[in-house]
Amino acid sequence: MPPGGTDAESDRVAAETLAASTKDLEEHAFAISSLVASLRPIAADLRVDPEPFRLQLPNVWHLASDVEAVLPAGVTALDVADVLHPTAAVAGTPHRRRGAARRRAGGCGPRTLRRSRRLARRLRGR
Repeated sequence: MPPGGTDAESDRVAAETLAASTKDLEEHAFAISSLVASLRPIAADLRVDPEPFRLQLPNVWHLASDVEAVLPAGVTALDVADVLHPTAAVAGTPHRRRGAARRRAGGCGPRTLRRSRRLARRLRGR
């Protein structure tokens, strides 16, 4: 089955409807804005696609944007995960509520990241 449709025509209509949806475009812009605001303190040279593109997944179409950034020395993937998780797309906004949601869910908070870093060092033999 094509993403978003039961045949090629309904799939095409689903993709075009998504690309023209003011609601979906606004939600995507909000999520990207939140992502960039979260990355700005730890990253440099942030670049974001000016317009989202349609991403074809196995059973649905999704709006997506490529985001690139340069991380300074010492900033790890775990640091990035800590500032991004959960994203606005998952936990909503404002950002200050994300920490509470993350704590309630037992997510990827600072304590979890410290344990993960220690585990990573042990696995690498350091």
